[in-house]
Amino acid sequence: MKRSYTELAYHVVFATKHRQRLIPVRLDTVVRDILYKACLAVGAHVYEIGLADDHAHLLLSFPVGIDIPRAVGRIKGRSSFYISRSIDGLENFSWQTGYGILTVSPSAIPRVARYVLTQRQRHGSEL
Repeated sequence: MKRSYTELAYHVVFATKHRQRLIPVRLDTVVRDILYKACLAVGAHVYEIGLADDHAHLLLSFPVGIDIPRAVGRIKGRSSFYISRSIDGLENFSWQTGYGILTVSPSAIPRVARYVLTQRQRHGSEL
């Protein structure tokens, strides 16, 4: 093949530092927007972003040749920077070190997307 081809999706999960409950429902729109822009900045395709009070789930894919651990680190770093500068009361916001990542088959993307979007219901977020 002259061209490289991949069809890989990733379910990425990371938590707020010390699992602090810093992402109330009222901040969903702004935090999702910041995460979305951070994903685009590293070249990721965003299927879905879901939030709970203390963590985020992202369903993403990346172009061929992207260093995925580095890209996830940049997503976390960039989003921490903008969350801490954009939201009153979160001036010291940061994500925990590390993350979880799982590959997702193309046929499972719709099911995982629903799972990602229902994080608040699954975790009983009340903030």
